[in-house]
Amino acid sequence: GSRKPHLQWRAPAWSFDAYPGGPNATALANRTTAPDGAVDLAFHMPVAELSAFADVAACGGPLVMAPNTNYPEHCQRSFRYGYYAAVTFMDEQLGILLDAVEDKGLTASTAVIFVGDHGWHLGDQAEWLKFTNYENSVRVPLLIKVPWLPSVAGRIIDAPVELVDLYPTFAGLLKVEIAYTKNESAPLGGRDLSNVLSNKTAPDDSWVARSQFPRCVGGEEYNANFTRNASYPMWYLTDCNDVNRTYFTHMGYSTRDERWRFTAWYRWAGGSLQASGPAVAVELYDHAGDAGTCDGPNGSAFDFETKNLANESAYADVVLAQLGRLQTLFGIAG
Repeated sequence: GSRKPHLQWRAPAWSFDAYPGGPNATALANRTTAPDGAVDLAFHMPVAELSAFADVAACGGPLVMAPNTNYPEHCQRSFRYGYYAAVTFMDEQLGILLDAVEDKGLTASTAVIFVGDHGWHLGDQAEWLKFTNYENSVRVPLLIKVPWLPSVAGRIIDAPVELVDLYPTFAGLLKVEIAYTKNESAPLGGRDLSNVLSNKTAPDDSWVARSQFPRCVGGEEYNANFTRNASYPMWYLTDCNDVNRTYFTHMGYSTRDERWRFTAWYRWAGGSLQASGPAVAVELYDHAGDAGTCDGPNGSAFDFETKNLANESAYADVVLAQLGRLQTLFGIAG
């Protein structure tokens, strides 16, 4: 796979030249602070990831980040400019790879699946990097080209799917027998999307994408000796980098169906490696009208999580239904 646009955003000069005007002409995110009614646990300061970079330090360092504070605008523009250039460089490498497939006469017999391993915050919701359960962090591109299924060309499927679907989908497209996996101690997860591509089956309301991410509340002291500094707010210094999972303090579980992203935060029981007690915080975001594009008729896919609706009485029934389904999907006691 291609590592870019992962840090660091180093790329040839021509990749940057593709964006005339440089950082000053690079737009900011539409929303550069946390969602209204945001949950403190949802926010993440990527101290471990960003502390090594001189340009981040020059902009104030990772400790500048807060739910309602972002880096100076010129820094945000510069960071986004670097990311775009890295994406452009990676796009060129993808073209080189596909050209090679064509040059070898393999295009008609080669299925291509293009996917990312995670999303990326670029100042939206006051976040940078990937360590959240927000849409921008856990949603990834997924493009599938199957030359022997010409009817799927250009087709868009709105149903949520998961990365665990990739292996059974590859097997289905290439007619690889994987029935033996049903006898494994841990059965193969994921759906075979090849049947959806060929219109043999259709997605329904049971199609839900899941994600989860931990928090280690307590600051640097916690990461050093697991002693929490109780004076810190729940969003401050919550990195779990290099922390054994038995010492996580909280876990955020998230589900995404065709309309709603719902996230519930629980205390973490390290001894049993599972959620403990009732949810301590919940989030609900409405993606009605989200076309999954950067420039759709209702705005960017990045702009639908600007307000947490979970505490509004009008959405109480939605929250209850979403919470029940989340608990079932993740095996959390109600």
